[in-house]
Amino acid sequence: MQKLFDVLIRCTDKRLPTILQACDGALELQWVKAAESEVSQLLQKKPRQKNMAYAGGKRDKGISGSELMMKLLTDAGGQMTYDRLSREFQTRGFAANSASPVLSQMRKLGVVEMPVRGTWRLRKKAAA
Repeated sequence: MQKLFDVLIRCTDKRLPTILQACDGALELQWVKAAESEVSQLLQKKPRQKNMAYAGGKRDKGISGSELMMKLLTDAGGQMTYDRLSREFQTRGFAANSASPVLSQMRKLGVVEMPVRGTWRLRKKAAA
């Protein structure tokens, strides 16, 4: 007893007549249908290119979180609310919650303080 195999061949419209002619008499044609648009795109798909720069496996935004925090606080006269800092971080490509760990680290280092809940400012010795 012979084994039968179903074979799926995807080809361009120019190659289809050649393939069918080569198989004449050697097989039984079951069906021919146009490929779906997504499948056609996969055949012509180009390798994905990164549209952003990466440094050390992380997206390079051109500035570190702590440098950005210092710049924002300095430009704002030394004091800013957390909500505004968070929005500024987002506009520069950082995640929404990136400001919080940066502030925590800078607080541990004594660079910033929170005089009022939700408001951050540079410590006097850090600003000088």
